[in-house]
Amino acid sequence: MPFIHNETVNDWPDAFYSQTNGNEIYYTQRLVQTKEWKYVFNPFDFDELYDLKNDPHELCNLAHPSRAIPRTAHELGTLKRSDYQPWPALPDELDQIRQALLGKMWKFMHEQHDVFFSGYMPCALAPYGPHVGMAMSSTS
Repeated sequence: MPFIHNETVNDWPDAFYSQTNGNEIYYTQRLVQTKEWKYVFNPFDFDELYDLKNDPHELCNLAHPSRAIPRTAHELGTLKRSDYQPWPALPDELDQIRQALLGKMWKFMHEQHDVFFSGYMPCALAPYGPHVGMAMSSTS
């Protein structure tokens, strides 16, 4: 009703959450999006981080800017294991954003009694685990 009456909603959530199940393989892909940022947790692939303010079409994955490995590296056989790190080190500012968004995701899943908190192996693959969301719960 507030929207119909052109009123401001004071308790509107600050983030949107979504998931898809069984894309390509049997893993669950999770998403958390705020007004400015979008983070996609892919336990089967590279994660994604987008600056929606400066990149509204999500063309630059900030979580893995080096994902496109130069062709010459393949041709020369100079690929290193670090070229394939799913969660590479990010600059401090982006890493703090990644941690905050993953914290929101874990907190939301915990509040929803989500089964993702099982001992299922991909849970352990996130660059920041459930502890970041639980730390947020204890401070909020």
